Amino acid sequence: MQRQKYRNEVATEQNFLFKEKTDTIAASRRLIKKLVAVGFSHVCRHRLRLEENLFVDRRCDDITVKVLNPYAAEIEDSCTARQVSIWLKKIFEYIEKGFLNTIILAFYSEKGKPETTIFEMFKFIVKDSSLCFQMKDDNEPIKFDKNEQTDLKKAVTKLLTSMTAKMRAMPRMPKKYYVTMRLSTSDEFQQSEKTDEDIYDDGFAPETKSVSMYTAEDIFSEEVHSKFHKFRVKCVRSKAFPGTSRHRNQVDVTNALEESAKKRRRVNED
Repeated sequence: MQRQKYRNEVATEQNFLFKEKTDTIAASRRLIKKLVAVGFSHVCRHRLRLEENLFVDRRCDDITVKVLNPYAAEIEDSCTARQVSIWLKKIFEYIEKGFLNTIILAFYSEKGKPETTIFEMFKFIVKDSSLCFQMKDDNEPIKFDKNEQTDLKKAVTKLLTSMTAKMRAMPRMPKKYYVTMRLSTSDEFQQSEKTDEDIYDDGFAPETKSVSMYTAEDIFSEEVHSKFHKFRVKCVRSKAFPGTSRHRNQVDVTNALEESAKKRRRVNED
């Protein structure tokens, strides 16, 4: 009965992204949070391989997208879905306060080596515009040209369509992989009473250095601009994707270097 209840509750919402005009900072932030939710949900479906019953359909004008259902994540037996839901709630809180610049969800191949074995990453970039800094009231509406609203919807539709198509065409994930979450914070965060240690306590690792890969290529990059914010989603993949000959060669080279370093340490110790 409880599962049926949450399914009925989430099935009724229409026009998920554009229920309201984005003519205030607050409304624009709500749009950004929904775009982050859609982007994360795409990654969960296509890369984390979560069950379909953990998602709900959302209408976005002429297209339908799958969004992770927080009620399902709490009820269904999926530790991964539950963790993603917890991450998203905290990310939404940080976006609301203007604390975030970049959210990175990265996949790596060797346990304990997220810095050196990342083979695919998704970046969600959230930026406040100069208009945000000029306005004191987050709920103060501004004059909004009708064409601007139409252009915004077109840009969102393009982002969703492109992201969906590119993710469907991605290679299968390896049987074994690990996931890391990184955040880079804004000047607003640095001026607040919070510290990087607070991010650690919330289950994230502060991204003090850019997460990078030895060999990488852009898979897709799409962005949307509202009056107040810029949202960008980007996927980067290593050319040495697990299972390829390039990846096997890279692993062999890395292992050889590590073994050589161990031998040098043993010699020095003797």
